[in-house]
Amino acid sequence: MTDASRSHPAHYNDDARNSIFKPDCLQAATPDVLAGLDAGLGDPTVSGKLGAEGTAFPKGILAEVRARQTALLGAEQNLDGTASETELSPDRAQTLATILKRYDEYLDRNLYTETGTPKSVVEAFLKADPSRLDALKRWEDRGGMPMFTGEKNGLLRFSECSAEVPLDISDICYGPVAAEERFGPKCRSRNALDQAEKLGGELMPKEERKKLLDAGLIGDNSSYEWLAHPDNSDTEMGNDGEVKDYGLAWIAGCGDVFKYDATAHGEIGGFRCSLSGPRP
Repeated sequence: MTDASRSHPAHYNDDARNSIFKPDCLQAATPDVLAGLDAGLGDPTVSGKLGAEGTAFPKGILAEVRARQTALLGAEQNLDGTASETELSPDRAQTLATILKRYDEYLDRNLYTETGTPKSVVEAFLKADPSRLDALKRWEDRGGMPMFTGEKNGLLRFSECSAEVPLDISDICYGPVAAEERFGPKCRSRNALDQAEKLGGELMPKEERKKLLDAGLIGDNSSYEWLAHPDNSDTEMGNDGEVKDYGLAWIAGCGDVFKYDATAHGEIGGFRCSLSGPRP
């Protein structure tokens, strides 16, 4: 890859997304390749399998790649007869039961369902990769009230739907660039994007929050929360007056949604998680 191609990464689009989740691509996603994805860069050695050479994949894609690798490995093992489906642990079984109960309670308020998503499909989706249940349990433990919120374009969606934004992780900036600018290199992880990924999901976009709010699934917080940019990029850089050197990010709360200094912390700091994946 030339320096020029790195300076002008290919546009991340549906074709690139579909390419990266093909079985041969997942098998080619070695630790070195995953490190490249984590950095948001296309890897030239697997350009034919991970999308166009130089494609800049958005933040948060790494967690989904790893989850799908796990699911693919499990499917291959079952086909080979070398492994069989194991029973869920008590914690996972309890989380599954909670999610399915909320499915019944909130079915009429699913946000994305176009043709109806049976409960059996939701259950199969979570059982296909039990690490998803682990993520949802982490959300539950922090007061996030995770639930299935619908399906669109073949992707099932789960969201944190607590009335108030969870504040167990607070005093953080929007993304790693902003956190490094505010706190220094050693505190680069003090940001909402990375913390959401550690919880097994991705930062909730502002469009999704609006739909949840309109559906009555969340409340309009008395605390401010970070919201993801449409492409989950770190910050939005540009000519924005006093904050142009730091970038802006979306925040919401107290009846308002607006752009704010991405290096801000303390008074904001909260965030919600989302998780999505294809039908099993």
